Amino acid sequence: MPKLTREEKLRRINANPALWLKNFVKIDSNGELVPFVVNPEQKDFLDNMDRYCCTLKSRQLGISTLSLGLMLYYAFQLPNSNYLMLAQSEDATQNLFTRLKLMYESIPDKYRIGFRKNNEMELLLENNSRIAVKTASKMKAESAGRSYSLTMVHLSEFAFYDEKFQEKGLLALENALIKNENAKIIIESTANGLNYFYYLFKDAIAGNSKYKAFFYNWLGEGAKKQFKYEYQLAKNWYKKGSLIRHLYDDEMNDTEKKLYGLGATKVQLIWRRWKLQDITEEQFRQEYPATWQEAFVSTQESVFDQKQLNDRLLFIPEPLKAKEVNDLPDVLYPYLNKSLFIYKLPKPKEMYFAGVDTASGLSKEGDLSAMSILDSSGEQVAVFYKSGLPVYKFANIVNALGDYFNYACLM
Repeated sequence: MPKLTREEKLRRINANPALWLKNFVKIDSNGELVPFVVNPEQKDFLDNMDRYCCTLKSRQLGISTLSLGLMLYYAFQLPNSNYLMLAQSEDATQNLFTRLKLMYESIPDKYRIGFRKNNEMELLLENNSRIAVKTASKMKAESAGRSYSLTMVHLSEFAFYDEKFQEKGLLALENALIKNENAKIIIESTANGLNYFYYLFKDAIAGNSKYKAFFYNWLGEGAKKQFKYEYQLAKNWYKKGSLIRHLYDDEMNDTEKKLYGLGATKVQLIWRRWKLQDITEEQFRQEYPATWQEAFVSTQESVFDQKQLNDRLLFIPEPLKAKEVNDLPDVLYPYLNKSLFIYKLPKPKEMYFAGVDTASGLSKEGDLSAMSILDSSGEQVAVFYKSGLPVYKFANIVNALGDYFNYACLM
């Protein structure tokens, strides 16, 4: 293979965001300035991102850092382009802009485009590309992004914005996106109860939205890298309090066994025990969810026992795939694995019971119309839930699903 010239290498690097970040940009990693090598979660997002992205994640996995890096990359490659990063608070805004400046200043002089402005939370380059970092609470929802034609928008910790801004501000920012293939809007957040972000993410993960859903938990390689030092502290703590040096299978409780099955290492399970010395399990699940459902339940007040709800979330079975479901009534097929989830097929002569809760069906942000089907042992075998569904349509679904499960007894 012939050796690449300097110009050919530079051309390849400039054509690939991950290569450009690795070769030209440095970031602060636990107090040390290191080349920006994307972690597996960042790479997955980079490889699969769409025009509209909705991301729920565990703490400190670097999604907002990746977006800052991508804004820099595209600002260098595309003259006269505009980028907007929004944060939930002024402190967070300052932190994000400091990170952006650090990344910009780490670029070698001979490859760095000069700037015309590098203050007041805005970086304006000599090629007339602009990156602004703003605080959501300081902007009017209806006019968010109105003075920009935006190539990329990132909404950091979106679930913690004012509810009005979540809905109306997002719409205004969507309208500010330029109409070409480079434009992207990225929503990124930890969970914060059942607010607008919850419904947006739930619809996205069910395939009922233009947004593409991403979920990253605390079990992946990015977390292992980010919390490497804390893992060592946790191992030292465990060794001091235990006669054995390692966590064995028979020491694990049911929740730990399930997490282990989901991919947690035993070191991560020890770290989880170490963290639980000072915070509740609900607080841990909010900051470090293992499943997307767990993230939202952990941040929502409930009349039911929160611990039991969270414990059971790890044991939710996977619904049957469409090809595994036979003879389903036509009226139900459009909802299968979007709003209707079937875990077990009906058995001959089995008796089923269905609980039905009807909502007004007037708004997608309103209450859910729901139906849960149990077998004679009390095991849930199917569930349907959807907001914004007219009552007459829900009645047809209840009738069809009840008939499908051996004319289930409706309650």
